[in-house]
Amino acid sequence: MLHIRSCGSHLRPVVMRLDDHPTVVKVRRDPAPPPPQSQLEAQWLRQVVLDAGADDTGLVEIAFPELADERPYVEAIFPSARALISFVSRMNRVPVRSPARSLANRRCSLILDVAFRLRPT
Repeated sequence: MLHIRSCGSHLRPVVMRLDDHPTVVKVRRDPAPPPPQSQLEAQWLRQVVLDAGADDTGLVEIAFPELADERPYVEAIFPSARALISFVSRMNRVPVRSPARSLANRRCSLILDVAFRLRPT
């Protein structure tokens, strides 16, 4: 690895071995995190989503034949996905049906705010 270090008005290359890089030293020094649980309980996951503010939620295995059209898109982004989760937030119908688009847009924005709070960080 080649690093350029400035020395006054002159630049000079500095060669650093990968083993000496601070990030490599830290990763090798710190213990690895414990492996994730091999299986999540559906009821527990459902309760986490409800506690986060969703009005309802559902889980479905990705192997369901009804999801055949969607499977390639999901697997392209999440290759190890085995299930999908959805969450539902209720909307007040009155602003959405209003001819004033600002009311409907505001209501949709509020629902999107809830959805962003539910997403993993």
